[in-house]
Amino acid sequence: MTTLQSTSGRRNWEEHGSSIRIQVSGVMWIPTFIRFRSIRTRIGRSDLRSRRRFCNISTIRSINLMSGHIVRLGVEVIEAEWVEDKWRVHLHDLETGHKFYREAEMVVSCVGTISIPKDCTIPNYENFQGTIFHSARWNHDYDTRGKSVAVIGNGCSGAQLMPYVVKTAGKVYQFQRSAQWINERPNREFTAFQKWCFRYIPLWNRIYRFYLWKKTDALHNLYLSGNAKAEREREIATQKAVEYMKANTPEKFQETLIPKFPLGCKRRIFDPGYLECLHSDNVEPIVEFMSVRNYS
Repeated sequence: MTTLQSTSGRRNWEEHGSSIRIQVSGVMWIPTFIRFRSIRTRIGRSDLRSRRRFCNISTIRSINLMSGHIVRLGVEVIEAEWVEDKWRVHLHDLETGHKFYREAEMVVSCVGTISIPKDCTIPNYENFQGTIFHSARWNHDYDTRGKSVAVIGNGCSGAQLMPYVVKTAGKVYQFQRSAQWINERPNREFTAFQKWCFRYIPLWNRIYRFYLWKKTDALHNLYLSGNAKAEREREIATQKAVEYMKANTPEKFQETLIPKFPLGCKRRIFDPGYLECLHSDNVEPIVEFMSVRNYS
């Protein structure tokens, strides 16, 4: 059996054909000076591979964004220290091995909070005779075809990973710590007129971004308590999520997958095809994580 950890960490199984997706609108992922060129509201693997549909490459080249003065790849940040009245950032060129530093009045850290995957901590996991790897450290030499695969975790990464694994594995077992609220993924195609606006109207991108910000900011009401209006909105959103999950989840999994806690306690999942893949014959009953020690 192969065990895949999916909890936390970036996904890098894209080149293996998975259903990689982003959770928010693609226009929020590109700089404001680049015109949005995607076909759908949320970017998928095809958009990431075909960068011309994601953004205007000529714009990037025109401002020389990839020059060493603006974006420099293959350089590791060792540490940042405050020296007198400025930051001194120590760097390491991974290609040449050269170590150096740069100084600046301001430093913005963008390493992300889940850039380092969580190691497996299941008791006695070292006795497991199969292959174990994290989805953020994908073993490209391992072929899951026909294998029995255990996916540990059912968050956003696990939900994206499962449809791919189910296509190739002989049997798939999934272990979850707790249920997740899963919503329909709003991913409509832009109309021809909207795509024309993105391409030719300079302010259209900024107006659309402002609209998305206001719409997303309004979702904050779903997580408030002690406010009658907010609680009604959460009840409505919860009911929509329950209806979607019941309509798309196999009946044998509904008791395990539909949460008993209020919507908003954990990050919601916008379904990337996860519930649909559970209808496959090679998916075994989902096991609560607390039972993983006794599962055989």
